[in-house]
Amino acid sequence: MAEIMDVQTEPTKTAQTPAPATEPTGWMSPDGEFRDGAPEKIQGLLEAKKWTTVEQVVDSYLELEQFKGKGEHLIIPEVEDAEGWDNVYEKLGRPPTSDKYEFTYDGNVQISEELTGQFKQYAHKLGLSQKQFGEVVNFQLEAVAAQTQAYEAQIAAQKEENIKALKDKWGIDYDAKVRDARITADKLGIFQTLEAKGLASDPDIINMLSVIASRAAEDTITQQHPAPPQKTPQQELEEIKGSEAFRKKFDPKHKETMARFLELNQQIVNMRNR
Repeated sequence: MAEIMDVQTEPTKTAQTPAPATEPTGWMSPDGEFRDGAPEKIQGLLEAKKWTTVEQVVDSYLELEQFKGKGEHLIIPEVEDAEGWDNVYEKLGRPPTSDKYEFTYDGNVQISEELTGQFKQYAHKLGLSQKQFGEVVNFQLEAVAAQTQAYEAQIAAQKEENIKALKDKWGIDYDAKVRDARITADKLGIFQTLEAKGLASDPDIINMLSVIASRAAEDTITQQHPAPPQKTPQQELEEIKGSEAFRKKFDPKHKETMARFLELNQQIVNMRNR
């Protein structure tokens, strides 16, 4: 009987035998020249680029992506290709229709809806994106606000200069004359117009209104002479009888005088018959 130690055993297998490599098929076969089996339409490209390995092809594509970016690329259409340009503008961020433009503005400049609508149509025709539209509108409104602020500052400075000039001219009478000028302007109904045009503090305008106020005051306090009493028909008739125009038939006013003479006589007759 054989002892256990005498039993011959086969050595234990510790690793699997690697399977034979499978050779790739197609034009990228590692055997032979890299481009020998390539399709004819790219053989010229491989020859021109001197590509001999797959790695060179992939590296070139990666470089292209870094330069051009990933995803779908824009193709610049011909000038007359309206549809092509519409596609480009939409991909760049232009809304599908002009009424889809939106913008926000926190300033004090007012803009009408009609003007805004007109600019939206113009911006859409130019192909502006939503972002570009908002930036352009805000730039224009801020420019108007800055221009308005500069104009108001100029008016205020001019007003201060005008006030100083009038104070130098009128001295202690300044307040009274300015008050009279304002009252006169209100009476004439022109103060609001002068204020709107920046002329309410103009020295020449105020001086002119002050002169008008002074003359109006003089006319008010000047005593009017009483109107002379009316003559009676009899008195006027006697004056007519003594006039040259009544006595001389060839006087230029004779006909007119005679008409008045007859009229007065009729008035006297009527008065006696009452």
